[in-house]
Amino acid sequence: MISDSNFSIDFVLEKLSNFYSDCCLDLLEDFHAEDITHGSAFFSRIFRVEFCWKNSKTWPKSIILKVPGIQQVGKFQNDEEDEMLDYLEYCHSNEIRIYEFLHDESKKQGITLKIPKVYYGSDFSRHHNNGLIIMDDLSKIGGTLRLLPGLNNAQIESVIQELAKIHVLTWKNGSFIKNHIGKPQMGNFVVEMTEMAQKLRELDPKIFNPLIDEIQKIFTPKTAELSYYTDSKFGFPATLIHSDLWSANIIFSKNENVITDDLLAIIDWQCAEGGNPGVDIGRLLAINTSSSYRRKNTKRLLKLYFTAVNEEMNGQELFTFEQLEAAYDASMGYAAMYMGFGVPHYYHMPAVVGSKNQESQQIELLDRTKCFFEDTIEAFKIRKFDH
Repeated sequence: MISDSNFSIDFVLEKLSNFYSDCCLDLLEDFHAEDITHGSAFFSRIFRVEFCWKNSKTWPKSIILKVPGIQQVGKFQNDEEDEMLDYLEYCHSNEIRIYEFLHDESKKQGITLKIPKVYYGSDFSRHHNNGLIIMDDLSKIGGTLRLLPGLNNAQIESVIQELAKIHVLTWKNGSFIKNHIGKPQMGNFVVEMTEMAQKLRELDPKIFNPLIDEIQKIFTPKTAELSYYTDSKFGFPATLIHSDLWSANIIFSKNENVITDDLLAIIDWQCAEGGNPGVDIGRLLAINTSSSYRRKNTKRLLKLYFTAVNEEMNGQELFTFEQLEAAYDASMGYAAMYMGFGVPHYYHMPAVVGSKNQESQQIELLDRTKCFFEDTIEAFKIRKFDH
């Protein structure tokens, strides 16, 4: 077995042989497997498997195994654990479905997307241990950036250009969202996000007591429905949105082990849904950039996205810039909810705030949250969105 997973090296090589004819046990000298989550993952364990082939020209040199499963079984009440298992079963199968769609549709449309190559996917279930995704290992040629300080302008622009390609690919397909994406039930999650946002009061009562009092009026299922839907809103159809674009899910190419501005891949599509393209842009800017950068550049970046969409649509205008701005403003409500949910966790995470200069990093994180909350409240007042 590979490490302490339920999968043998024979099984993995069999799946890889559908893509690489030399992938067989007879040609394998040795292999090494490592759990790169080091036991810290909650919903999935990630194994990197490195191959030592008898012929040095044989590919791949390494792959990633994503093995879903709750890692702290027994820690929660039965009903809580059942809910988490329901969520994990959905998310894992959703990620497989999204990767299959993106790979198949990009081939049909003759374009290349910046997503990892997936070799095999099998659904997760609480009743068996067969859940698995086998995909490219991008760690040798790419890497992620810390949330703080986050992404620079060139990196943000490269992600926005790729989002335009993915969103247009879905619009051109025309049927995937309606036929394969269900309308998410957001009620419980909205309640959970609102409850978690209350913890911001403890982190800075002077700033967040009045802000939470005001913005929690926006934290409703109706606001979530301005972001997640399968029909048309704001004058144009729903598209496929990643919906979790924080820095850990964005891989940039490395040059001599230094991360560059060139986007390599957007990963972890398990939370992808149908809906408002503004969700991806808002999430990208709100959490990964400073509030001063976001405020100064949002309109310019929306214009960049608008231009990129029109180019991908061969000049056919799918929406006006004014419609895009309205959609973006509406999506800020859900992005603010997600910040309220995530930041109380991030505030204490060494992977986010580090060990050196932790206090200044925490101040920056709270400033991004404060300013995005303020701008969301203002946008909803001006637009008079029904929430």
